[in-house]
Amino acid sequence: MPAKCAITGTTYKKVKKRSKSMQSTITRVRSNLQKIKIGNKQVKVSVRALRTLKKKLKTQVKVVV
Repeated sequence: MPAKCAITGTTYKKVKKRSKSMQSTITRVRSNLQKIKIGNKQVKVSVRALRTLKKKLKTQVKVVV
């Protein structure tokens, strides 16, 4: 299922990745979305947006894994 960034609104879909060691096709979700907690809500935010957010706020944003 495609995941959406809460700030930028970009959707990240499943990607097909092929490696030479394993000739079969592997599907995986891109790991550039992180779950962060704002207040009592848990939101998915892309790494790029999180980085700019931290620079703007100059404070520590709590990241939930």
